[in-house]
Amino acid sequence: TYGGGTTYRWGPIWAPNQNPVITLDLERPETIAAARIHVTGYPYDFYNGPFCTVEVLTSEDGNIYQSQGTFQTKVREIDLDGDFLNQERGGFESLVFPLIFKELVKARYLQYRVTNPEMFFDTSEVMAYDEVRTEPWEEPLVMPLDR
Repeated sequence: TYGGGTTYRWGPIWAPNQNPVITLDLERPETIAAARIHVTGYPYDFYNGPFCTVEVLTSEDGNIYQSQGTFQTKVREIDLDGDFLNQERGGFESLVFPLIFKELVKARYLQYRVTNPEMFFDTSEVMAYDEVRTEPWEEPLVMPLDR
């Protein structure tokens, strides 16, 4: 969840107020259920801003793209696992944001269109998934032992 330092050397970075378009080529049409993108930059705090919007589009031929939805890079506590809630530095500067599609899509290309980034925008990973599933997690609550 920390941005800065050497993290910027692992991905492309755009100056503020540009609208990058990142295209992922899967080399052949695949069934896609969800997409994710790693977002960082400077200055950045996914709790307090600045925020940007990412739209994910898909295409079988690279010419005609269809929107699968958008998300904003604003984090709410309900979006995160409990381990992430108390950040040592007090904010989120780097996170992988998901978008689960409403239905399965056949596509070779995924496009990530970023709009309104008021900061330096950086990414090191773009991902596509053929399946999303949830499974029950039964973990008992255990109190620490007195020592």
